[in-house]
Amino acid sequence: MQAWLSYDSAPPLRLPLPFFLVAPVWLMATGATLLFMPADGATPYHPIALAVTHMLALGVLGNVMLGALLQILAVVSGVAYRRPAMLFHLVFWPLQAGTTALCSAFLLGFSPALFRLAGLCLGLALPICAAYCLGLLARSPARDVTTKGIAGALAGLIAAAGLGIAMTGVLGAGWPLPLLTLRDAHVVLATGGWLSLLIMAVSFTVIPMFQITPSYPLRWQRLSLAASWIALGVSVVAQARGGSPLAGVLAPALPLGTHAALTLRRLHRSRRPGDPGRLVWMVAMAAQLLGLACAAYGILRTDASPYWMAAGWATLAGLGLGAVLGMLYKIVPFLFWLHLKRHATSGTRPPSMHEILPERNLRIMASLHAAALLSGFAVLSGFAAPWIAGASLLLLGIRFGADMACATSRYHANRVGR
Repeated sequence: MQAWLSYDSAPPLRLPLPFFLVAPVWLMATGATLLFMPADGATPYHPIALAVTHMLALGVLGNVMLGALLQILAVVSGVAYRRPAMLFHLVFWPLQAGTTALCSAFLLGFSPALFRLAGLCLGLALPICAAYCLGLLARSPARDVTTKGIAGALAGLIAAAGLGIAMTGVLGAGWPLPLLTLRDAHVVLATGGWLSLLIMAVSFTVIPMFQITPSYPLRWQRLSLAASWIALGVSVVAQARGGSPLAGVLAPALPLGTHAALTLRRLHRSRRPGDPGRLVWMVAMAAQLLGLACAAYGILRTDASPYWMAAGWATLAGLGLGAVLGMLYKIVPFLFWLHLKRHATSGTRPPSMHEILPERNLRIMASLHAAALLSGFAVLSGFAAPWIAGASLLLLGIRFGADMACATSRYHANRVGR
């Protein structure tokens, strides 16, 4: 049930690489913005909290996930891109401009003009990328669980992006739509239908491959996607109709929590226990379980906001950031190594992946990520000031950027030397 990989169909480096290299810049911007959050600003509707959330979701996770998707999709599906340069310009620049406009709109007094600009740019980048990738998958001969899961995640991206664009229409142009209903569905589909489903689909291939673990149960591979979408549908409908909040949270918690538990069990049986990537994945899966627990516990409380904030932090900064960093520290050196190997002349040897990006860098990054994650929980619990979480994220972003810059520099040095 694992994906069939066709490296001959891999796109040129200039398609995915800019998405990876701009992500540290957004992470540094996220940390720097968080430095200015007041002590009482950790609430769902504070402008800095909204800006930080979307910098992390779109600027960091969005760039890495779309870049990785554009790279992996061609390899997994076995279908090469026809015009990668045009695809890059249609997705990359509108994504950066739209994210900048959206975060600026929050920080500059909910500016209607900036909301309209954000809706226009993100409405161009995200649906075009998702629709293009779905078209690619439709022509692919691959029908494994990873390609089906990626298709499901892309459907989640289209739905979440559509709801987000509708919200910019409400805030920027006064569209007569129910903002709170849109918000609830947007949160469920962005975190559950896009982020969690994409990580789930990719994990079916990368966890056994990179961490040398047993495969996931075949029955779970067959049922997980359908079960997740049914649960997400129940959650959206329950919240839209004002039904039981317990159904809105517990429905998606069952499949997502089951997958996190299965992944943790496989990582525990990994034949590479010393691999720092294993620790990153374990933290990411533990964060998902913690986030689901916080969301469920919040239902039982009258003051649910702190628990919803903790659930959001665990999902974005724990699951999302941990998983994408763990994958990126494997993907980037592999791409550089593959490209150098293809262009190696007779008698020359490309540097190994560990020479391009040493494994100790991932270990340091994993420690910084865990520290940033804990500092965020300390802020939400009232034990630390927001600037501490901001400084932790800023330090993580600087280290992340330095590692990507060093890997890129080593790639160019070996390329020029040939």
